[in-house]
Amino acid sequence: VWQYETSILLFPAVLYSIVFCLETGIIEEFIFRGFLLNFFKHRYSVFVGVLVSSTVFALLHFSGFHKNFPWYLSILSSAAAGLLFAQAYLLFNNLYLPIGLHAGWHLAMRMLGSTGLDVNESILMVTVTDGPVAFVSTKEGGAGIFELAGLVTVSLILFALREFKRLKAQS
Repeated sequence: VWQYETSILLFPAVLYSIVFCLETGIIEEFIFRGFLLNFFKHRYSVFVGVLVSSTVFALLHFSGFHKNFPWYLSILSSAAAGLLFAQAYLLFNNLYLPIGLHAGWHLAMRMLGSTGLDVNESILMVTVTDGPVAFVSTKEGGAGIFELAGLVTVSLILFALREFKRLKAQS
């Protein structure tokens, strides 16, 4: 069951969401991929850079302990997002793609009325969701399965692009 608040002023909400999501994507990607990943990549290895940046990203995005969502899934879902953004960065060796993916992720959550947002922050104003918490809830502490399905899909596309780029360079 999904219930929406119909009294939203659409243009200001969309404009605010775009600015907020771009700002968040830019700032976080400069910190996690631009600084952390690069620092550890150059000092140790790509693997260490990806591991450290994704782990710190996950720990700083941990939503806390909630009775309905296991804490370890909250960290795991954020780490998976960090790995996706790191993969996007490494694909083209610049921050444009991870910034776009990060901002797009936040914007999609806002536009689709993610339950992880407060009611006054989501465009479609989802106020009530009923169903298994693992399917519908980011508010309970982690990405729902639908968000994770999107993350896996984009990861597979990026992996295929990276392999195509590698094979093209070999020939």
